[in-house]
Amino acid sequence: MGLVLRSKNTETTNILCEDNLLRTKLIYLKPLCFPYSNTRKIFRFFSEKSHAIDFMDGKIRLSTLSTCRSYEDSLQGDSGEGIENRHIDYLNITSENSDKVNQVIGNFISIEGCGSALFENCTFTNQIDDAFVLCFTNSFKDDDLTKNFGKYCVEITNPLDLFYKISKEINNQFTINQGVMGKITYADRNLKNLNPANGPLGFVKPKDPYEPQNELRMLWHINTKELPLTPKFIKIPSIQKHCRLTIHD
Repeated sequence: MGLVLRSKNTETTNILCEDNLLRTKLIYLKPLCFPYSNTRKIFRFFSEKSHAIDFMDGKIRLSTLSTCRSYEDSLQGDSGEGIENRHIDYLNITSENSDKVNQVIGNFISIEGCGSALFENCTFTNQIDDAFVLCFTNSFKDDDLTKNFGKYCVEITNPLDLFYKISKEINNQFTINQGVMGKITYADRNLKNLNPANGPLGFVKPKDPYEPQNELRMLWHINTKELPLTPKFIKIPSIQKHCRLTIHD
């Protein structure tokens, strides 16, 4: 579970690319931090200069949600990555309200074809089992990121093209069910009753302590038959012409 649903609560647009089949699987969440013309910069920090140079040369290390959940450093990792909980105090489902209820809790439990049901004091969990992930920041203050992620900063001026190139190589090695690029929403992942989710699964994090990271994320859902995933390096064509390396001491 966990694919981003195209609904009135999640406005999405397909990525334009030369591969028509892959194009149907790649979307970005609106609004992005930059217009579709790619004119906005994003940034990624590295602890080692050699790693930053490798990145610009097209040697990209993909992490996974399961790996991010296991980091001991709470700012580099997040035990709740791609996990959403919903607590129901009391909910009586009838034929009159089942469609509306299904729009909200359909990701947690299937109620299709259900004539009536009663939920009381229940908590449901929706979780992305695993996915490849690559994280960036939209903007930053030096102290917010250099302390935990390193002082070598790669500035990227064509993020949509980068997303496509990485997606194409992942799809050469795995089966992408969906690739998503978008800003993180900083809000509660613990939901109550029929309150709408604060964002798509995998794109919501708590304000404390993550909001200063101002994250933009690329996330790839892989066919479940190919799970579990482990972090891996992939090689794409050099992106040097779209990058600039700066050092923040």
